[in-house]
Amino acid sequence: MNSYYLISFIAYFAFFFGVSLYFYRKNRNAGAFILANRSVSYWVAAIAAQASDMSDWLFMGYPGLIYGCGLFYGWVAVGLVVFMFLNWHFIAPRLRIETEKYHSVTLASFFERRFEDSSGLLRLMTVFFTLYFLSYYIAAGLIGLGRLFQSTFGISYDYGVAISILIVVINILVGGFVAVAWGDMFRGLFLVVMICIVPLFAWMHLGTSSTFSLSWLTTQVVPDFSYATLSQILILSTGWGLGYFGSPHILINFMGIKEPEKINQAKYIGITWQIIVLTAATIIGWLGTQFFATPLANRELVYIEMVKELFHPLFAGLVLCAIVAATMSVMTAQILATASNISEDFIKRIIKRPLSANASLFIIRACVVFLPLIAYVIARNSTSTINDLVTYAWSGLGLAFAPTVISALYLKKVNQYGAICAMLFGGAFGIVWPHLQLNIMPLAPGFVVGLALIFIVSFFTSSRRAA
Repeated sequence: MNSYYLISFIAYFAFFFGVSLYFYRKNRNAGAFILANRSVSYWVAAIAAQASDMSDWLFMGYPGLIYGCGLFYGWVAVGLVVFMFLNWHFIAPRLRIETEKYHSVTLASFFERRFEDSSGLLRLMTVFFTLYFLSYYIAAGLIGLGRLFQSTFGISYDYGVAISILIVVINILVGGFVAVAWGDMFRGLFLVVMICIVPLFAWMHLGTSSTFSLSWLTTQVVPDFSYATLSQILILSTGWGLGYFGSPHILINFMGIKEPEKINQAKYIGITWQIIVLTAATIIGWLGTQFFATPLANRELVYIEMVKELFHPLFAGLVLCAIVAATMSVMTAQILATASNISEDFIKRIIKRPLSANASLFIIRACVVFLPLIAYVIARNSTSTINDLVTYAWSGLGLAFAPTVISALYLKKVNQYGAICAMLFGGAFGIVWPHLQLNIMPLAPGFVVGLALIFIVSFFTSSRRAA
């Protein structure tokens, strides 16, 4: 085990544990734990929302995709930037205002109250699909951290995953949402520096051996203007980007912003951050094809192996901590969003009696401990790549929730029957689509069908609701 790596990792985790301890005293009730009583500054929310989106996929899955498949897949990053901008612009302001109007701290309670669903189906489906898909997303994070600890410290994969679970759970239990938001902000600033350093040093290391020209770049990104190529570009962009409208771990950051009128400033801060990190990750994947004389057996280790060759172990340890930073940001937001749904919209509804502040906090903290264990079972038995797991979870969340979120905020005439049908179709399609042997991501066509279902079912059931 390299002692320099160990020193870097200990220093990193000590800092963020201190952040959690600082905010521990603020968590006096479940509302403070879940949304910090909507008191998070816009600039903290801006970086936190973006950092809670980029897991180890940013450092491992996405650069590995570029390294293995080429710069053409940079259209994934383009789609993410465009749709995150739309998410900030159209969803964030209304979601922040509407969730406060309906006294909702979770998506499930917002859907139920907005659509006046007395059956409880919307709430239960939201809880189920959130738990199901985010468990796979969290599992992808655990796999990435397990591989990182295995590659860096030489410990077993299982021990690496166990250590990762312990670190993330303690961070959430101690600090709650406000510590997660501030932690994500610090982690976001940290990882943007670390991901930009690597391609810069790699480029200098390669020197004149790195090949690049504008004409070459153009042919890589847009090989031709045939229908097949242009349709693939559209599918890659929308197939990822549409998922932003249905990701609870990102939307929860919008709900916790203190000043809704400053969301516009937050939008530009967040999008600038996103453009920088995705550009750097794209360059890492491209440079990796020239950096390694022998192709890597596991393409998703391109960033890790590049860092090890470029830097002294002490500094390399800090750079590799950026993977931990990205993964912790996403995992903590996902665990908190899922635990909030389970505790507020399932367990408390079953109990059907008022709970003390301490009892409410105990329930949500118990959920925080329980969720990573489910993800661990998935991570332990999965043979999929990080990119495949993230694609599955991301698509499922977008299919289940994106049409309903947009309808709840912008379409006044839709009703609970339309929302239930759209969510049921989207969630079920998200679960089974890998078994359908489709050659495209399901998000774009599934999103269109989901919106159509909401319109059609709401139209034919409007008279029933009026009666």
